[in-house]
Amino acid sequence: MGQTELEAALRRDGDDRAREIWAHAENEAERLRSEQKTASEREKHDVNAELETELLLLTTAKQAEAARRAQLLRLEAEAALAERLRELADQQLSKMAAAGGAKLFQALASEIPDHHWQRIQVNLRDQPLVAELYPQAEIEISDEIFGGLIVQTEGGRIQIENTLGKRLHHLWPELLPELMVELRRIAGDYEPAD
Repeated sequence: MGQTELEAALRRDGDDRAREIWAHAENEAERLRSEQKTASEREKHDVNAELETELLLLTTAKQAEAARRAQLLRLEAEAALAERLRELADQQLSKMAAAGGAKLFQALASEIPDHHWQRIQVNLRDQPLVAELYPQAEIEISDEIFGGLIVQTEGGRIQIENTLGKRLHHLWPELLPELMVELRRIAGDYEPAD
C-alpha cells in the first residue's frame, strides 16, 4: 500500500470518523433540544396549572366576598324592613285603639288588679274614662300610649303596664319572623327550612 493509498485510506477513515462524530453531535443536539422542549412544555404546563390555581383561588375568594356582601346587604335590608314593619304595626295599634274606643279601654283596664293607684298614664283620648275609673289618681297624658294604661302606686314602687304597645312588644319577637316568611313567600324568595 502506497502513500497515496494510505493517505486515501486515512482520509476515508478520518471522513468516516468525522461523519460519526458529526452524527453523534447532531443526535446529542437533537436529544438536548427534545429535552429542552419537554422541560419547557412541562414548565409551561406547571405555570399554567399554577395560574389556574391562583385564578381559582381569586375567583373563589371574590365569590365568597360577594356572597358575604350580598348577605350583609340582605341583613341590612331585612333590618330596615323589620323597622318599617314595626312602625306600621304601631300605626295600626293607634287605629285599633281609636276604633276600639271605650270598649277596648274598659277591657284593658279591667285586667288591672284593684288597688289604690296614684298615678295613671293614658292617651289623651282615654282621659275621661280614667277619670271615671280612678277619680283619686293623678292622670298623666302620654302620646306614646296608643291604647290601654300604665298604673303606678305612690312613689312608683309598683307599676303595671297594660297597653297595646306593650303587648306588641312582647309578641313582636314571635310575630316578626312569621311576617318575614310571609313577605319572602309573596316576593318569591321563600326558602323553607329543611
